[in-house]
Amino acid sequence: MSGIPDAQQLIRVIARMGLGARAVVYLLISALLIRALFTGSGDGDQASPSRAFLEIEQQWWGKAILLLIGAGLLLYTAWRLGQGILDLDRLGADAKDRLARLGMLASGIGYGLVAIAAFSVALDQTDTAGGGSTQETVDYLIRLPLGSWLVLIMGIVIAGVGGAQIWRGVSGHWKKRIRLDDKTRWLEWVSGYAITGRGLLFLIAAVSIAWAGFSINPDDALGLAETMGWLRQQPFGFWLYLASGLVIGAYGLYSLLQAWRYMPGADYKP
Repeated sequence: MSGIPDAQQLIRVIARMGLGARAVVYLLISALLIRALFTGSGDGDQASPSRAFLEIEQQWWGKAILLLIGAGLLLYTAWRLGQGILDLDRLGADAKDRLARLGMLASGIGYGLVAIAAFSVALDQTDTAGGGSTQETVDYLIRLPLGSWLVLIMGIVIAGVGGAQIWRGVSGHWKKRIRLDDKTRWLEWVSGYAITGRGLLFLIAAVSIAWAGFSINPDDALGLAETMGWLRQQPFGFWLYLASGLVIGAYGLYSLLQAWRYMPGADYKP
């Protein structure tokens, strides 16, 4: 029976395959953003997982890769749902830990939708980039009773997630449950930059969503692509856009580090 993997080994395999798929998505989106910046193509304003999947689908090997990405993201979804529901990382049951597990559930659901997008493109079920999902969600919520309040709450929740990401990046809390050694030290600053920068992008989007609820105008809500477009229009917009595009790519590298060295249910510190 020794050849049968135990639960921890199985969780580790699922997590690593899922994190690898997430890394591919972030690296592809980063490539789209930076390409748009230097070519002036404007594609960065529509950067999204679906746009990246459409780029892949045009290659002769694209459909097979998309099916693998979709399968990997489904594994990632299963892992995140398991973290949230079953507390695979043994976080605990106090208020802070329950909030963290709720975030894991939300992450699992979100990446499940991205997996569906990958399968849809691979199976020729869509020929669009799938942009505007944030605005479409806000538009739907605003139409509900007390809709503007629901959108405001959505903005507050996303701001909380962004703030938590910034804290994780600055404090180094992200290093827990990742086994670090001399082979991975160079990725520490990349990962800290990625997590902190991603949190800042979340905060910008959160403010825009909260404002959309206040103004009752879904067009005011910014998703990732719209946030990047907004940054491009600010003073020093080129550099802000470039830094943000690199944040997305760095988060892909951080995902690869997690896939390589993730240890479920244990606190590894540098």
